[in-house]
Amino acid sequence: MTPVQLSAQDFVALGGARRAFLGWKKKLDTALFDQRRFTFAERFFEQWIDNGENLRRALDLAAPGTVGASELNKLQIWGDLELPPQGRFP
Repeated sequence: MTPVQLSAQDFVALGGARRAFLGWKKKLDTALFDQRRFTFAERFFEQWIDNGENLRRALDLAAPGTVGASELNKLQIWGDLELPPQGRFP
């Protein structure tokens, strides 16, 4: 099955709620625990939920000192990049 990339406008046109899906573009070696990815996820949720940043900004703020911009480019994002934290929709 080929994935379909949907934009925020696609979700609205289909009558769906604003949403986004994130995933790494390639298989990651998880044989060893990578503290950088753990810290990235922790900082992302801190920025997105605790600080109220939108999805794109939270990802950008979480990357420095953790996975960095080069790893962040390996993240595939579908949907609404301006997605606010759950419960903070306008």
